[in-house]
Amino acid sequence: MLAHKRMIHDRNGPSCAECNQCFLCESHLVRHMQTVHERNKLHACTMCDKSFGRKENLDRHMSTVHEGRKPFPCPKCDKSFGLNHHLVNHLRSHDNVKLYLCAECPSSFTHSGHLTAHMRIHRNEKPFECTSCKKKFNQSSNLKRHVKTRHTEVDKTGAEEPMDSDF
Repeated sequence: MLAHKRMIHDRNGPSCAECNQCFLCESHLVRHMQTVHERNKLHACTMCDKSFGRKENLDRHMSTVHEGRKPFPCPKCDKSFGLNHHLVNHLRSHDNVKLYLCAECPSSFTHSGHLTAHMRIHRNEKPFECTSCKKKFNQSSNLKRHVKTRHTEVDKTGAEEPMDSDF
């Protein structure tokens, strides 16, 4: 508990110059730099193209992604999660705890990623571009829907195939 207080609330430990994440000690910062920013990812997944800096992260990836293990059930609904912090984030949606406030309007969000996506609207940012027609979108889900509805057709077997484009 003391370690949590020092790391999360006091912010007295060493911090990463690239992402400002705080650590309990210098060795944790060094490991973070090597595995996150320097891309020393020596542990490759044999089932997809992901790789990891630490074997335990690869093991967790295999378990949750490829084996489908979700050992953290939500006590309020029927969802389960592979990682405890995903459950903690999910629980905010049940409690309607909105910690992330927009500085531009009255909107608030339960997850930081939702605020990040929302801020793209205020900044008119559209970082997701269709490779077929070059149309841009502010969310990846909008791009995926666009590709599916505008550039994909379903064949007689029900399989989706790219449509020929005459742009």
